[in-house]
Amino acid sequence: MISAELRFWSKVEKCGPIPAHRPSLGRCWQWRAYITDIGYGLFSFNGTLQGAHRVSFLINIGAIPKGQIVMHKCDNRACVRPSHLKCGTQSENIKDCVSRGRHISQINRDAIPRGERSGGHKLTSSQVLDILSRPLRFGLASSIAKEFNISHPAASDIIKRKSWTHLAV
Repeated sequence: MISAELRFWSKVEKCGPIPAHRPSLGRCWQWRAYITDIGYGLFSFNGTLQGAHRVSFLINIGAIPKGQIVMHKCDNRACVRPSHLKCGTQSENIKDCVSRGRHISQINRDAIPRGERSGGHKLTSSQVLDILSRPLRFGLASSIAKEFNISHPAASDIIKRKSWTHLAV
């Protein structure tokens, strides 16, 4: 059985962007598996689904102190590079977010990477539109998962319009 750590690192690409506001940090390490609609990677670790950046911190740095969260120094939500992560309070994270113009109240939601612009996509927009054009029937998610080599939950989320919601049908 493959270890959680090996599984984790198999989903990381170490040639991401260089943070524009802090180039001295070096390249981000991009999460290339499941990405949420708002750009965070997710990974199943120790029996729970967790933020990929949190898992990277746990594996490489250690426990997250009680009352603290893992923050990105690079502003790249899909980044899991340990040197780009730090602990802080939610209050510190919000202040940091506001100071850099990244708070949800300050950004255009259309700027959030979705679909093909996200790091973890496996399908194209045209493939998803093809899926959405199919008539609903029993077993549709299973057949789509096999046809497009994606997971059953991913196929189901597309059909139920829980993912790729930015596409107009």
